[in-house]
Amino acid sequence: MPPRRRSKKNRDLPDNLSVDTKKNGAVYYCYTHPVTKKRNHWGRVTKARAVAAANQLNAKLMQSEDLIGEVLTKETGNTVTGALFKTVIERYKAECMPNKKNRASTLEIQGYRIKRLEADLGNKSIQHYTLKELSDYLDSNFNKDPYIKYRALLVDIYRFAKRKGIYVKSDNPASETEAKNNIEKSRKRLNIEGYKAIYEVAPGWMQDAMDFSLITLQGRHEVVNTKFDDVIDDHIHIIREKTKDKTEKAFIRIPVKDDLKKVITRAELRSSNSPYIISRKPERRVKGMMNNRDHWQQVLPDYFTKQFKKYRDACGFFDHLKPKEKPTFHEIRALGGDLYLQAGYSKDYVSSLYAHTTLKTTDIYLKGHRIKWSECEANLSLKTALKR
Repeated sequence: MPPRRRSKKNRDLPDNLSVDTKKNGAVYYCYTHPVTKKRNHWGRVTKARAVAAANQLNAKLMQSEDLIGEVLTKETGNTVTGALFKTVIERYKAECMPNKKNRASTLEIQGYRIKRLEADLGNKSIQHYTLKELSDYLDSNFNKDPYIKYRALLVDIYRFAKRKGIYVKSDNPASETEAKNNIEKSRKRLNIEGYKAIYEVAPGWMQDAMDFSLITLQGRHEVVNTKFDDVIDDHIHIIREKTKDKTEKAFIRIPVKDDLKKVITRAELRSSNSPYIISRKPERRVKGMMNNRDHWQQVLPDYFTKQFKKYRDACGFFDHLKPKEKPTFHEIRALGGDLYLQAGYSKDYVSSLYAHTTLKTTDIYLKGHRIKWSECEANLSLKTALKR
């Protein structure tokens, strides 16, 4: 694809160098890194100095990919050695992505990230990205969780390229970038007081959903999709959508008794022959409301999330937090797990309800709820130590 046509005022300048003339006549120069797209403002330097600097940077940062790829092809006999990054991504999407068995929503998010990498890094050979270039790209464009996700995707793409013989070097420059896996998430944990505050302003159907999640430790998808028919022989059968294709632990059978039985009975009395345990009666029926629904009282996941946020914000308990810090419905699962531990249940018991494959994942959910005190003693005798 040919480069975008440059504006008239930048046409006589080297690639990646641009000029901005202010109303007062002041002239400022800016250099845009060809890989990271980070803009470097040089201020009021002379045109000659700006052009000279841009030419030197371009000579180092903009290699002639076609010529280099041609040389490497002759040297190695491998026609894909000089493959552009976007070509590798196309093969990754076609050959690797279908085998990952992820949910549709996960694949959609992954697809967005792939498009971003293709747009930012696609026009250079995967063979020639250096560790510094990839590190600068990640640092300049992403923070916190997005940084972790994009880095992991880059690492996986390079691994795929090595398996296919496209990337012929021995290293994986993406895996050598800083991991930053110790980044704390912005969202705060939900405690009992916060749960009660939301519960007090929420309507009955949302209260049922909250209690159902707190007891069963299930997420939004399972809460809104579980049906009364899933209760067989006094046991409720739940399939964790996120992990059903990855582990048998995703298939959960829970005895319906005590408070769980009360919640389900309460929900049944509230509904009007709805097949779903969690359902609501709309104030009025509107055209198109049956789109994506198989019953008029069904609660769709996106609507459920918006309603929970509505009641969370209405209770006022979280007004001191920034929007990204406020707990979502997902945090009820984590709170429930911690309450089980406080009640004396084992971590294995909690992990089975979470449908986790490892206790390491369970630890992530349970982290951050309480201060865990270390038992110790302080038996120093002052009389003996100080000879009093």
